[in-house]
Amino acid sequence: MRPPSVVRLRNLGYSLLGGISSEPRWLFRSVNLELMPGQVLGIVGPSGCGKTVLSYLLGGFARPTEGAIELTTPQAGTLPSWSRRRGASPVQLVFQNPYDSFNPQARLIDCVTRLSLGARQSDTLAVFERQAKALGVHREMLERKPSQLSGGQCQRVSIALALAWRPSLLVLDEPTSMLDTASRSQVIQALVTHGTSNENATIIASHDFGLLSRTCDRLAIFHDNTIMEVPAEALRDSRHRGGVAAEMIDAWRSMRDDLTTALGLP
Repeated sequence: MRPPSVVRLRNLGYSLLGGISSEPRWLFRSVNLELMPGQVLGIVGPSGCGKTVLSYLLGGFARPTEGAIELTTPQAGTLPSWSRRRGASPVQLVFQNPYDSFNPQARLIDCVTRLSLGARQSDTLAVFERQAKALGVHREMLERKPSQLSGGQCQRVSIALALAWRPSLLVLDEPTSMLDTASRSQVIQALVTHGTSNENATIIASHDFGLLSRTCDRLAIFHDNTIMEVPAEALRDSRHRGGVAAEMIDAWRSMRDDLTTALGLP
């Protein structure tokens, strides 16, 4: 028997206000995707195409202009993504800006403890400690406020906490953008382990082709105000690219390589 999908996007669309003209500006429309247990979907696209907006919709921080997002979880059955409950959410979103995940006036350990509510508190904290250790998060880092940590350190805490909840759907928006090489490798390994060791689903929106090629078994591209799925092997092997996928992936690789050279980065 076919298992139920973790998340289903049906004719999803999101528009911005029209500004001077009364016509709305659509970031994307007619998005239809279904993610099954154990699948990891990578989403790529140029800056401003709507990757972060889609992440917010999936996380329940905004409502779509049209269409629907349906989540199927063991705890709640099928519910819209913006249905919020006290305590743990079936969806965990890792923000591109990690400082958005925490109370700026509180120590990180206090944020972690307060977020770990209910009967699962001790279990969640134990899992968090294991994830934090794997990501190089030390106890002394948790005694500080978010502003006292670098963006990369704060991001690793955010990812460890999201993984500790073992959500039905994990959504990550540019999770490696603030990380150094060593931290990036730790995060990639943690996401690889997460993707292969549970029956939940993961969506990663990123420009980091190395991250996507290591972690994703499905790939979707923003194109012409919608999202089209292409073979995930396109990230690893040019023989699997064709048409729009080949043009866009090669263009983004070229831009990334040019920027890396210009900045003198390894």
